Amino acid sequence: MKTADENKRKGTGHCRLTKSLNIAILAVLFTLSVNGQLSAQNFSVVTTINVDIQPFGITPSPDGQTMWVANSGSVFANSNKVTVIDISTLTEEANKITVGSFPEDIAFTDDGAHAVVTNSTDNSVSVIDTAARMATQAVSLAPLGVSFPFGLTFNKNDNQIFVTTQGGSTNSIAVLDSRDINHVQTAGTIAASGFTGRPALRPIANELLVPASPLETGPPELLVINPSSGDVMHELVLAGNTAFPNDIAVSPDGQFAYISLFDFSGGTGGVWVVDLKHLTTVTVINTGDPGVFGMGITPDGRFVFATNFILNQVVAIDAATNTIAATIPVGRQPNEVAVTLDGTEAFVTNQNDTTVSVISIPQN
Repeated sequence: MKTADENKRKGTGHCRLTKSLNIAILAVLFTLSVNGQLSAQNFSVVTTINVDIQPFGITPSPDGQTMWVANSGSVFANSNKVTVIDISTLTEEANKITVGSFPEDIAFTDDGAHAVVTNSTDNSVSVIDTAARMATQAVSLAPLGVSFPFGLTFNKNDNQIFVTTQGGSTNSIAVLDSRDINHVQTAGTIAASGFTGRPALRPIANELLVPASPLETGPPELLVINPSSGDVMHELVLAGNTAFPNDIAVSPDGQFAYISLFDFSGGTGGVWVVDLKHLTTVTVINTGDPGVFGMGITPDGRFVFATNFILNQVVAIDAATNTIAATIPVGRQPNEVAVTLDGTEAFVTNQNDTTVSVISIPQN
């Protein structure tokens, strides 16, 4: 069992959601319920897949055949498994992959031969041989002075891995050397104070985009980082906002970023839309829930998805107008959403269930 101090630190941005947010959920559910629910239009849940253990992050494989789920378990009963879902049959594979404790996020090499997983409690990153369905290495982040790894992504050449963390350090982004994927090593940190969310690469530029916040109570920031040098080139702050930014989705043309805002301080939360070319705020979309956690986007950029963690919903946003196209009920405390490579379905991890909801996406 974790100490009180560990649970307090662990509670920044992700694991806290299963504990202290229970109070926040009860406090806001009545207020939010009177607003009603938008029509799901042509979006609908086509099936719900039981993945046996509470899920956290989810990522499609590069070949588009499978979805990989990080089964975190609960704060008091950590899991160490990854579940693989066959997209064509919407069924889970029989055997799970063993990784470190409380896995949260998954990323793949471009060729799909390897996956990496953040293990929050173990403060490590697991490397998986995807064909063998087996973890081959666990890289400790302790030598870098960071803790509670959260999101991760490879650079464009797959020779570096950037790992965001939720321990509140002054150098909160870990860098791993993955030139030899069979022998991944720590390679330093990037100066980013506070708590950093799931990262993303901008498709049209050599830029690493990281949502961040110096405190749990904001303000939200977007860091634009040169991945080659590790320098923070630009920083956009949503001044006056008290939310914590957890996740980011980037439009396929690299023009816009959509950042989830989870507000613990009585604010509205929502989705922060950023013009990446001019590095300016376009708008903040109110999804009706102060606790927006995960983000996803269709490959053609038509729809952006945000998880309403408290209200157990996924919101579909029309990217052309930045308006809500549909609100879809899912399982309890939806965390992350991942869209299939053909853009026909969105998979949602329900953190307080043991399920993944599959949503059909209307096509042109």
